[in-house]
Amino acid sequence: TVSIAKDTPVAVIPLAVQSESGKDLQANAEYFTEQLYHAAAEYKGWKSVERKDLQKILNEITFNLSGLVDEADMIRLEKLTGAKLLVTGSLYEKDGSYEIYLKLLRTETGEVLSVTRAKADKKLGLNK
Repeated sequence: TVSIAKDTPVAVIPLAVQSESGKDLQANAEYFTEQLYHAAAEYKGWKSVERKDLQKILNEITFNLSGLVDEADMIRLEKLTGAKLLVTGSLYEKDGSYEIYLKLLRTETGEVLSVTRAKADKKLGLNK
């Protein structure tokens, strides 16, 4: 169990697509990322980084193919946004469902605080 201090700044990084199937999965990754943003903003235990501020910074930094931010980019994100934690992850399409892997990372050190996997029926995505 990870304890997060109240009002800790958290940034949600867009989900990476882990498939070669193209635009359909990308659209679903964007949709599920929107759901994560919404959930993070609604949660009162931490403070979500403003999305418009985060998007400007994300446009400037690079992500590696695994969908994770490298250490230099995490430090830059922390300095530019004040985010102490990042929520990042990947979306996979598998056997008629989606699998979403999420990681909670500490920006100062890159330490992985938590990892989880969710399996979602395809009916929950955009392609019903």
